[in-house]
Amino acid sequence: GDKDEEGRAAENNWKKMYATLGLTLTSIQFYAFLGHISVEDALRHDYIAWTLFYIAASIKLSVENRRNLIAYNYVPSQLWHLVVACGLT
Repeated sequence: GDKDEEGRAAENNWKKMYATLGLTLTSIQFYAFLGHISVEDALRHDYIAWTLFYIAASIKLSVENRRNLIAYNYVPSQLWHLVVACGLT
């Protein structure tokens, strides 16, 4: 039904988020390897990318919960994403 389609769309969005993060992290390291940015800047940019990912993941969990797409208690997952995001900043 509609929930199955929404669930598949939500799963695909997770895959897109991880793929985007992977491309971003790879690009940052590539620029560092080429000498366009320093290793310290690359590490700083990596932390920023991960922080943004965890913030977006926390928001995504909240939206999916409001749409009743999450069958379990999502609060621990959301708290984990927020703790990691705070730790990275």
